[in-house]
Amino acid sequence: MADFIAWASLSGAPLDARAIKALQSRHSAIFGERPQVNIGLTFAYVLGNGVRSESAHVATQYGRTVVGDFLIDGGPTTKAIGAPVTTPSDILFAHRTGGPTAIAQFIGDFAFGLWCEPDRVLLACRDALGVKPLYFRRQRDVVMLSSRAVALADSEEYDLDALAYHVASTFPPDGQTIFRDVRMVVPGTMLCFSPRGMTAQTYWNAAQFEPELVGDLTEHHVEECRTLFFDALRATTRTAGGLWAELSGGIDSSSIVSGVSWLARDDPAARPLDSTITYVDSLARGDETDFVDAVTAAWQVSNHRLRDYNLWHDDGERAPLTDTPLVGFLFYARDRAIRRIVTSHGGALLLSGVGSDQYLAASNGFFADLIVNGHPIRAIRALAQWSIAYRKSFWRYAYGQAVLQLLPRSWRARRARRRHRPYSWIPSEFVKRYNVADRMPSVRLLAGAPGHQWHQRTASEMNHMTFCIEREPLTDGLAVRYPFLHRPLVEFALRLPIFARVQPYLTKRVLREAMSGITPELVLRRTGKGTIGARMRRSYQQEGARVHALCETPLLAELGCVDSITLAQTVQRAEMGQKQNIVGLTDTLAIETWLRAQAGAWPPGDDSQAAATEQSLVTLA
Repeated sequence: MADFIAWASLSGAPLDARAIKALQSRHSAIFGERPQVNIGLTFAYVLGNGVRSESAHVATQYGRTVVGDFLIDGGPTTKAIGAPVTTPSDILFAHRTGGPTAIAQFIGDFAFGLWCEPDRVLLACRDALGVKPLYFRRQRDVVMLSSRAVALADSEEYDLDALAYHVASTFPPDGQTIFRDVRMVVPGTMLCFSPRGMTAQTYWNAAQFEPELVGDLTEHHVEECRTLFFDALRATTRTAGGLWAELSGGIDSSSIVSGVSWLARDDPAARPLDSTITYVDSLARGDETDFVDAVTAAWQVSNHRLRDYNLWHDDGERAPLTDTPLVGFLFYARDRAIRRIVTSHGGALLLSGVGSDQYLAASNGFFADLIVNGHPIRAIRALAQWSIAYRKSFWRYAYGQAVLQLLPRSWRARRARRRHRPYSWIPSEFVKRYNVADRMPSVRLLAGAPGHQWHQRTASEMNHMTFCIEREPLTDGLAVRYPFLHRPLVEFALRLPIFARVQPYLTKRVLREAMSGITPELVLRRTGKGTIGARMRRSYQQEGARVHALCETPLLAELGCVDSITLAQTVQRAEMGQKQNIVGLTDTLAIETWLRAQAGAWPPGDDSQAAATEQSLVTLA
């Protein structure tokens, strides 16, 4: 990822060059010791020294300057897929000839600021799915844009309202971040800053793409899915340098590896994979080695493996400074190991299978929508099919999956609040002040108009996709692309009939059919998915010293978000193997770990065994 920060003076007053240089120096851990700095009268930028070249991230033409991070696969100035990647100059040309409407047509991963000097207008634009991060902060007439929220934060002053969402295991809405006065540019949005104020335009939202409620999978669906998926693979593999792919053994990553290998075999212009990388969790259902082996044997690709990384594993380095306190932060040592393996073997681009879970592995909440939209017989048949497959009473299953969903939202919300209360370690004062009960996932998932609940729930998950993207430290010096987030593929899938996506024990139905004969049948026939539940519980036992350190005068307690005594008692129960609320507990401890990393106080102490342990966790299959 190319980290950057830019300043624009909307009033035309000269920028403070001394303050810009001071901020760049203060964040040398992000931008490097020798970043590319350009300070003009009303516009300035800093590019981190990890960028490919300044010309790939900045262009100035037509009285406009654009700066940002671009991996654009198509748009109004590009040719068909397979053409060279769009440059910043193309963005300036598109804006000059078509304005913001033309910018919205770009497909790919991008986050940038575009400064129009004559009008003193700054446009901030982010890709539809939020792959590239973009944040802003306004100080009087100066707007600051950056790929990193931590670079815009003045100090460790946190927004407790945003923090309340994270403590409740959900995400803040509407661009709110954990840093006070720092906002996120929402995916699929363009912000326009001018001397008159700020306006926002949403150019893409998953809710725009209403699915068919009835209808089944057709050969046309299968063919179009296969075509769009291969288009996505071609588009996301054009970056120069060694090509690698994550391979978990799941349908998504296995289809990416199989698809790229199939294209390379039959198309001389397609790029072959140099290697793959797998994280193996040997506990319980976490080990998917048999599926990984089936893919590597079918396509004769090499595979590097990392084994059994605990949460809070220490690799002997300081924890990275990230922008959001997500539970994935606790795997930073594993992510650094992945990056080291890939880059040390010449890899520059890593393909990830993240994405399709949000739109092809949908929940069962569609039965009530079928009834409301006039298809009760189809709903009853589906309920019978699902209840038989899951070996449950039809009446009990229908009550939970359909009848309850037809009741008023206020009643369902009261029921959800009784069944899923805020975690016991959150003080009652904090719960009341920030209405934590209504922020719990079980209550927030109830949103949606009658007859559209399933679609709007899917759209909500898609609009929060940015929180699922793999970021630093994995992306420090390594480009990561997401074929399943290629916009034409996503838009096609969102419109698919429900039963083209899901069947009992069979999610991603259309993808399985599309990749038949390409992805190994052992993978396509699997009905389950590996989990890290056992690894999560084992981490509390094996990393006990670090977990206990988090419970000693926690920063979250100083902020009023947790009760330290109750938190410590819950951790003790987790160490003894108790599963209750362990996901919520891990979310809370991830926030505490993140806060300590921001303060430069994590990991605690010095682990002289870390490097040796790190080496033993890596193997070549």
